[in-house]
Amino acid sequence: ANHFLKGFEWDKPSELQSNLEAIRQDLKAKRLFTIGWSSGGAGAMRHGKSMGADGILAFSPVFVSTNAKFAHVRSAFEEAAANDPDYVLDVPKLYRADYGPNPKTRIFVGADASNDLRFSEMVRGVGNVTIEALSDLDRHGSVRCLLQRKMMSGILDDMLSSKP
Repeated sequence: ANHFLKGFEWDKPSELQSNLEAIRQDLKAKRLFTIGWSSGGAGAMRHGKSMGADGILAFSPVFVSTNAKFAHVRSAFEEAAANDPDYVLDVPKLYRADYGPNPKTRIFVGADASNDLRFSEMVRGVGNVTIEALSDLDRHGSVRCLLQRKMMSGILDDMLSSKP
């Protein structure tokens, strides 16, 4: 889910998480995984961490709270932080702070995609986070790259078959 869109019922992180939890209960799901690309990758990390996901896949995550290019979106984060004392504005800070253990988080970025690498470096060395740089990829297209290389199904199988 792209939690950066305003004007939807899910525009507040707490509402998104309560909606996801309701869906999880309706489905009687025993495990939770979050997956996202770009700003959705950061959302998958944020909500997966907050909800105690069993695994997270983040493809070329962009942490908009730290990127001046996304200043118009930052205001949504700041509004959420002002209205929710438990909301941590910055995803890397959320992962580095003592807010409980980090779920198994795999980040995929292009080895030659400088912006993606810069964002992933913000969480390098954090417990339970692995960063996998895809060779010969200099763009923000990690998902397309993995699909073209026929690697996505293996990544999903690995995540789903991991023990809770």
